[in-house]
Amino acid sequence: PPLLRPRTGTNPRVARGELLQELRAVGRALAPRASEFGEVQLPAHAPRVMPGAAELAARAADRIDDIARLAADLDEERDEEDAISEQIGRAIGELRDAAEALRAAFAENDAVVAAFEGLAEPFDRWRMALREVSPADRFHTQLLDKLEGFACVSASLFVDKDPFAALGELSIENSDAPSWRTALESPCPYAEHMRVVALADRGDPVALTTDVLANLARALGGRTLGLFTSLRRMRDVHERLSEKLRDDGIEVWMPRRATDDPGALVDRFRRAEGGGVLLGSRTFWQGIDVPGAALQAVVIEKLPFEVPTELRRRREARVRDTGGDAFEQYTLGKMLLNLKQMIGRLIRSEDDKGLVVVVDPRRDQRYFDRLSSALPTGCAFEVASLEELSTIVTDLGLGASGESHS
Repeated sequence: PPLLRPRTGTNPRVARGELLQELRAVGRALAPRASEFGEVQLPAHAPRVMPGAAELAARAADRIDDIARLAADLDEERDEEDAISEQIGRAIGELRDAAEALRAAFAENDAVVAAFEGLAEPFDRWRMALREVSPADRFHTQLLDKLEGFACVSASLFVDKDPFAALGELSIENSDAPSWRTALESPCPYAEHMRVVALADRGDPVALTTDVLANLARALGGRTLGLFTSLRRMRDVHERLSEKLRDDGIEVWMPRRATDDPGALVDRFRRAEGGGVLLGSRTFWQGIDVPGAALQAVVIEKLPFEVPTELRRRREARVRDTGGDAFEQYTLGKMLLNLKQMIGRLIRSEDDKGLVVVVDPRRDQRYFDRLSSALPTGCAFEVASLEELSTIVTDLGLGASGESHS
């Protein structure tokens, strides 16, 4: 607060600026290991693998503690117990927790993985979270054990009647408390209103995805959402697609950064009444709600397998150690859950109609037959070529003729 002034020569504003420089240095040191989404998870024995970053993190943690002590001294000098003092006390606690977490990120602890996000220039907005390899114990002791009852409800909770992909790490059904589960059918007539296609054509994924999006956008007058697992491929498709659709007067939108909030773009897409194509990566896989004729097609460029991060490797190892099938339960299960959520962007009301196209469905893999478990009851994957998509659009009554169902 501006009322506070240090009794020594230390200036809070200078101290804050110095801390920002320290934190930027940490982000810059980690950036070479970051994914295209600006994320990195520290490996086991991080201090030995990344001694430079560990040293910078230790210095930043010390700097945070220094600021916490400075705040405590300033508050003591005020010698008042009021709302400002309570606010300062909470801030001091948060600072000390942050310093402890930053040190823990580089500690030798196999039970925790430090995950950094938003590692992009100028490295002043990155975030860090400590994620437990097995969060079940903490989840039970700090939440479930304190409750008389607990209900978990989700439109994408089960994959092939199995909740492991969504809830497996929490061991909810392994507790001593009695539990039950049920699955309720949706009122949406998926079998009549939705078709799901595995593209038969093969070739360059960027070129194929561009062609699918262009063909559907022209047939539908826009009204198309493209979902990507790669920022690089999304940007490449955006460049090519914008050029292809320029003469058609169809706009193509995408977020500028992986961390951009999809809300503003979705609102723009919705207000355009479907007259454009919206492209998005992981933040668009769930939570997007565009009911009615404004969205009639979802194009998924590639099956959404998760990147093999440190946390994923350790959790897969836990599944194997307990006698489970790590690929079947974790790797494939998570992908199918992601796919289910991506497909779920299309049908948002009982009157909606639409088409889903998976450009790279990996038809040569043994798990291709399992993809239908990510679909609603009554739907199945059908293999179709790029040329056949226009016929499917017509059969569903989409495009300008589909506006009546909005």
